[in-house]
Amino acid sequence: MGDAGDDASGSETMGGESTMTAESGSASMSAGDGDGDGDGNGDGDGDGDGDPTATTSGDGDGDGGGDGDGDGDGDGQDECVDGGDCTLYTDCCYCLALAPGESPPTDCPISECFVDTCTSLGIEAPECHGGTCVLPENYNCDDSNVQCLQPTPNCGAGLVPSLDEDGICWTGQCVPVEECYALPDCTQCPADSTCVVMETQLGPEVTCDPTPPSCGEDTCACAGSYYCVDPFDTCSESGSGDINCQCITC
Repeated sequence: MGDAGDDASGSETMGGESTMTAESGSASMSAGDGDGDGDGNGDGDGDGDGDPTATTSGDGDGDGGGDGDGDGDGDGQDECVDGGDCTLYTDCCYCLALAPGESPPTDCPISECFVDTCTSLGIEAPECHGGTCVLPENYNCDDSNVQCLQPTPNCGAGLVPSLDEDGICWTGQCVPVEECYALPDCTQCPADSTCVVMETQLGPEVTCDPTPPSCGEDTCACAGSYYCVDPFDTCSESGSGDINCQCITC
């Protein structure tokens, strides 16, 4: 949907899964235990990166490097090759993209609902971005062309306000930044993600994507091989933590 270099085929994390929760019509964090969960940070999301954002590599090791071994050197293993390696889990509280072997949460207090969370969000399948199981990038969050007088929604950490498809006015919904297919720039991307800028003929398309667990850092030498794929296979680094993918022959 805008991130032409993503692996086709998935927003809070619990272990390795990306999560959306159904609460007040907006996305919110799926809390892990925050203490004694083995993630090493106590931030309450159980993802091991020390921030409350929605999507990480899901390693739970506390190093933020995405490799699962605690040293931050990026020598871990990817969760997936494509979306078929991931599992979509949904109930009355959660919509999650589970990594292979990942167990779903059991703390949803609502046992029955008319429509499950994934269905209410229009999510049918997980995806694999940068070797990580995630939910699809379904939201337009590029506020560079807002024209309505509606106040900007106030969103919590790791969440951004979404806009209508044309980017003219707010929807009133706060969504995980990693589930946006369009952002104005890289400033809202979490530190543990890779900002991918696709240099298209219509202008740059910006997304926040998982830093591949096997890479551990945002470089063309490694992360570029995941996101800068044909025809946008010419990769450059800006020096500010993002990678730019260009199509030379387009």
